[in-house]
Amino acid sequence: MEILTYQQRIGLVLRHIEQHLDDRPNLEELARIACFSPYHFHRIFSSMGARALRHTCAVYCWSARQCSLGIPLNLLPR
Repeated sequence: MEILTYQQRIGLVLRHIEQHLDDRPNLEELARIACFSPYHFHRIFSSMGARALRHTCAVYCWSARQCSLGIPLNLLPR
């Protein structure tokens, strides 16, 4: 069993958010993905949040722009 660092666990959450941009994030679900309690996840995500939220917002804005141009997201390279 591999032990993940906090950064890796938050990375899992960011990938989940990227893959579900149309869904509204749920604290309990995101905490479960990172294997934290909701309270601990909130504290960790908030402390790492500046970088993580910039990344998430950039991905969301990029996908929204592509959709507004009529480009299906599944045809774009990752």
